[in-house]
Amino acid sequence: MECRCRPSNFFLFLGLFLSIFSASAQNLETPRHTTSFIEWITPQIEEAKEEMGEDAMQIPTSLIVAQAALESGWGKHPTAIERRNLFGIMRKKEIRPFLSYMDNIRYYLTNLLEHRAYRSFRRYLGNTDSIGLVKHLGAYSENPEYHIRVTNIIRSYGLAKLDWSSLINASFGMRFFIGYTVSCSHLLFDINVFHNTHELIFLISLQSSQWWDIFLE
Repeated sequence: MECRCRPSNFFLFLGLFLSIFSASAQNLETPRHTTSFIEWITPQIEEAKEEMGEDAMQIPTSLIVAQAALESGWGKHPTAIERRNLFGIMRKKEIRPFLSYMDNIRYYLTNLLEHRAYRSFRRYLGNTDSIGLVKHLGAYSENPEYHIRVTNIIRSYGLAKLDWSSLINASFGMRFFIGYTVSCSHLLFDINVFHNTHELIFLISLQSSQWWDIFLE
């Protein structure tokens, strides 16, 4: 069966994986406590975003993790633990308590999606990445360097890869694109059987020699 993959598809797909692996390489020496925090909070963020719908899904996971890390000291600040508040959300000049971390995440997402202070932030949702969106969080903190600190966390810990994972797992369009591209490599499987990005990357990496044979013909 003749493969009809277009070169543009190959380069888009190659770019996706280069981004993932590049971010992973930057993250090789990440301290254990930060890695644990990222692995702990990311599934909760994804669950909350999925519950809240399409608008919430557009908020980059990397941005959410970075803010939580900054505001809670990577989940270690006593107040963040005691009050289940990872985002420094205030009420009457005090750190607001929450019943659970999931409640805290939902409140944080609702705040970004509904509060008038983040109108500029919402205008750019879906049109720029987490680094671009950070610039529109001016109302979140009085610290004039707040956006720089959040940006540094995203870059230093390779958090952008979380957005690719979220996109692959949640976006039908991207899942269709990957399924179509991989089918051109004569891999006979249904993309929907994969439950996470790592399983998909692992299987595709095993077929790398077939890819080059096909795309370089």
